[in-house]
Amino acid sequence: MNNMIDKLKKDECCGCTSCYNACPTSAITLRKDELGYLYPSIDEKKCVKCNLCEKVCPSLNKKADVKIKNAYIGRSVSSFVLDNSASGGIATALALNFVKRGAIVYGAVYNDKFEVVHSRIDKEEDIHKISGSKYIQSKIGDTFKNIELDLISGKDVLFIGTPCQVNGLNTFIRSNKENLYTIDFVCHGVCSPSIWSDYIHFIEHKNKSNIEKVDFRDKMIGYRSTGMGIEFKNGKKYFGSPRIDLMLKIFYSDKLSRDACYNCENKSTNRLSDLTLFDCWNPSDYLDIEDDNRGYTKILVNTENGQKIINYCKDIIVYQVNYKQILPKKAKNAYNSSIGRQEDRNDIIQEYIYKGFEICVDKFFKVSIFDNLVEKLKLLLNKVGVLAIFTKIKR
Repeated sequence: MNNMIDKLKKDECCGCTSCYNACPTSAITLRKDELGYLYPSIDEKKCVKCNLCEKVCPSLNKKADVKIKNAYIGRSVSSFVLDNSASGGIATALALNFVKRGAIVYGAVYNDKFEVVHSRIDKEEDIHKISGSKYIQSKIGDTFKNIELDLISGKDVLFIGTPCQVNGLNTFIRSNKENLYTIDFVCHGVCSPSIWSDYIHFIEHKNKSNIEKVDFRDKMIGYRSTGMGIEFKNGKKYFGSPRIDLMLKIFYSDKLSRDACYNCENKSTNRLSDLTLFDCWNPSDYLDIEDDNRGYTKILVNTENGQKIINYCKDIIVYQVNYKQILPKKAKNAYNSSIGRQEDRNDIIQEYIYKGFEICVDKFFKVSIFDNLVEKLKLLLNKVGVLAIFTKIKR
């Protein structure tokens, strides 16, 4: 057969969907594995051996050489945007500016089942849907084809996604690219859609209500102490840090991430996005500004288009810095290093497949009495107003 799938190992497929979107005969479908991650499958009867899927696959094609051109630390000037964003609200502010200019934005949102999907946005009132971190791999669907149609019609398009999604889009779009703008972020890795779905059912059952709103990085007790924040339709509210929240505990354990995340090809300064965004935990370490624990964002400008995005937006405040100054200092970090594959990953997957979510998490991700005590202490420290000081020292 010798098609793209024969050449691509499972741990090399990032799930960007460029092959699916490019196939002219709809020979490629996307099938879920045991964790809900999507992988391409080719119907040999429909395949015409055009090799277009191989040509647009970012894992099978060498990236262009792109160097950082500028760097900033910044945040949105809107309190609403800032308070509802994971860090400084830069992505939301930039997206809003695009829509105000009549452009189209594509970003990750929750659908009515709280699945994470990429969606086309052309109205200001819908931009809030892309706010906040979503640690689950989003469903791209026909997004790349829709972006191509918008570009052909002369629209400016902003795409916000993971580095591998941006790379997939860049290999898919081969013409009319002058109106395409892209933003990625420093990605820790993506977590299982199936685990997320089971977590939703679990926590809804526990609280006897459907979810109204969810936030992976709720700033209830400050930017440096974010946690899972959930509002239920019965009026209940839930907040849990990565120490006690099962979904965050699973995500940060690195045990159920997509296979490709353990050998990510996008961990470098050589990125195909126009802008790269990531957390700025202690802005006062770089600038003479007050750290109010509400969040700032580090911004790397990778292209001339990236500089245009910053220059055209008046709804952000930015401070220019040397990019080397703000890159992570640790030898291994989410910017330049892949997460490590854990030895018990396969055991966890088998437990999950055969015994289900609740038994699996109780065995491998159990929340201890000590964890709960630490969480209660954090809430007490926040109540008396000293948690922000403690977390700043810790960072």
